[in-house]
Amino acid sequence: MGHQMSTLLDFAILFISVIPIWIAMKRKHANITLIALLSLFSFTIIGWFFAMAWAIWGRSDPNEYAKQSGRL
Repeated sequence: MGHQMSTLLDFAILFISVIPIWIAMKRKHANITLIALLSLFSFTIIGWFFAMAWAIWGRSDPNEYAKQSGRL
């Protein structure tokens, strides 16, 4: 029973840690690589919250807006 709970907890932590990456990918964030590194290799909750905030409120790729509007 303990091993199953440990495995379930590991998967939950992994899933939660990739949420900022998924948000940054959906927003086509300009710094997705740095967000991914911070999210995956930050072993503190503060680092994860920083990655999440950066993914949500950070600057998206300006070229992506131009492509979508037909300017490029």
